[in-house]
Parts: sequence; C-alpha cells; structure tokens
Amino acid sequence: EAWQYQFQVFDSTRVAKALLKLLDFWPSSRVSEALFRVPGHTSPSSDNDIYDWLSSYDHIAFNKPDSGDSSTMLSRLAKTRLGKLLPTKRTDFAKHVIESTSPTSILLLEDCLVTGTEIVRLLKTLPPENIRKHKVDMKFAAGTLSGRKRLELYLNQSGLTNIKVFV
Repeated sequence: EAWQYQFQVFDSTRVAKALLKLLDFWPSSRVSEALFRVPGHTSPSSDNDIYDWLSSYDHIAFNKPDSGDSSTMLSRLAKTRLGKLLPTKRTDFAKHVIESTSPTSILLLEDCLVTGTEIVRLLKTLPPENIRKHKVDMKFAAGTLSGRKRLELYLNQSGLTNIKVFV
C-alpha cells in the first residue's frame, strides 16, 4: 500500500496495481548482484572489486534501515555480502546528514527507483545545506528511466550537484 501511494501523486493508482501484476520480483541473489555491481562494470563484480569500491566511502547508508521495509532487506543483503566491512561504515542516511558536522562520502543503497517520488520525498525532508557538504552516490539495484529523470531533475533544480545516481 505504501509503495502504491507514490502513484497517487500522478493520479495513477490503477497503474500501480497493473505493475504489481506484471513486475518481475527478483530473488535476493539477483538484487544483491545488481546492487553490488561496481559502477562502470558490465558484468558481476568480484568480491575484491566490491571491497575496493566500498572502502572508498566513509559511510554506507540506508533509508530507515530498521523500518521493516525494503531497507531492512537491503541491510541484510549488505551484511551477508560485505561481512566485517559493513558494521564500521553502516549508517542511517537522514540521521547522518542531519547530525554530521564534517563532510563525508556516502553511498546510499536502495532497491529500486520507480517513479522517483520516494527518494525525492526523502531529500526534501533534509536541509539542502547539510546534503551539499557531503559527496553522495546513490546506488539502485533497478530503476526506470522516468524515475531517474525525475530524481535528476529534482537534484538539478535544488542545486544538489554533489549527488551521483547509479541505476
């Protein structure tokens, strides 16, 4: 129901219901492979490539990882895939952006970017000046072109040039 709500913004609840009937729900292994594919790699990344990539970030962030929704599933996948690296870098994205006093590099992991509504809503709740002081990469396991365009339009309009989107 919460996922379908974002379609109400476009007065398209029927589209959400139709998508639920048509969507290919990926098994955890496929989500993990897509999520932890190093940007720029066209084939699955080796554990060493993933470790090198993720080691370059100060924080690996999730959106409300204790909420019981898809962020919880992503946290579990990350814990399984990253082992000892994750506990030293794991953070809640919004909490970190609000509370951090110094610039950091953050990788925000998300499962999908469908309409862009959910991630734009998250960014709107945070002070832009706090977001701007960090280098933020957003990595989505899957996404739509329209969702990516909507997010990038919001980022451009808000002057958030420090955020890169990988889908």
